[in-house]
Amino acid sequence: MTVLFSDVRGFSTLAEEIEPSELAALVGRHLGAMAEVVFDHGGLVSEFAGDSIMGVFGAPDPMPDHAERAVRCAIAMQARQRELNAAAELEAGRSLQIGVGVNTGRVVAGPVGPPGRLEYTVVGDAVNVAQRLQSNAAGGEILVSAATLAATPGVLAEPVGELTVKGRRAPVDAHRVTAAP
Repeated sequence: MTVLFSDVRGFSTLAEEIEPSELAALVGRHLGAMAEVVFDHGGLVSEFAGDSIMGVFGAPDPMPDHAERAVRCAIAMQARQRELNAAAELEAGRSLQIGVGVNTGRVVAGPVGPPGRLEYTVVGDAVNVAQRLQSNAAGGEILVSAATLAATPGVLAEPVGELTVKGRRAPVDAHRVTAAP
């Protein structure tokens, strides 16, 4: 399956600068729009964590094109954020930049957690790699693993190189998405 993480860049600084109620409205608008994009591409929103979102493609229902759907979703998320930013600029509001990471690999999907607090999610190295790619992506950027790129032959990407990511011994072969058919 394929996992996607998206996160707002500069969120902590923004939280320091504006009122909590304004921040909540901004994050709510952003996360609502991003969740809609995930759903539109056949994904499942596994979790929200502050200003980030985790999307899952290929579980609980298998789909042969999960990697392509996830990459197209990432591209659509960046486009949707640009639309939100354009509207915010017209309203003299604040704009946001997001970094997105996508990885394809084996995971365990299902209810996880303590008794009485089980939540459907996915766990495994593939999830961690997707999150680490996202943390290395600049605002407006989509980073994918070599596994995801191999599963999406029509996607154009440029090599970023091997990234040493936190908590992982083996480096991650990362690529920056430039276009999709």
